[in-house]
Amino acid sequence: MIALSYVYTFLQSSTLEFPLCAYAFRRKVSLWRSLLLVTLVNLVTHPIVFFGFMSSRLPYVWAVPLAEVFAMVSEMFLYYFFLRGLTFRRAFVASLVANLFSWQVAPVMTWGILQIITQT
Repeated sequence: MIALSYVYTFLQSSTLEFPLCAYAFRRKVSLWRSLLLVTLVNLVTHPIVFFGFMSSRLPYVWAVPLAEVFAMVSEMFLYYFFLRGLTFRRAFVASLVANLFSWQVAPVMTWGILQIITQT
C-alpha cells in the first residue's frame, strides 16, 4: 500500500509544480523539456522527503517544514545547475513558489478526492 501512496504523492506533487516551473523556465526550455526537468528533479528530492523526512521519528511539526525547506533548496540548486543561463534568483523563486503551492494545494486536493471516493 505504501508504494501506491508514494506513486500518488509523487505524481500529485510533480503535476502541481510543473505549470509553475514551466512558466518560470519558459524562455529557457520548451514545455516538454520543462516537464522532463521537473519530473527528474522531483525524482531526486521526493524520495528523500517521503521516505526520509516524513518516515523519520521527528515530530510531524518538525518533519514537514524541514522536508519542505530541503526540497525547495535542493530543487533550486538542481534547476540552477541544469538550466544554464537561468539566474539564481529565478531558480529560487520557481522552486519556492512551486513547492509552497504543492505543499498547500496537495492536501486539499487529496481531501477532495477522498470525499468523492467515499461518497460513491
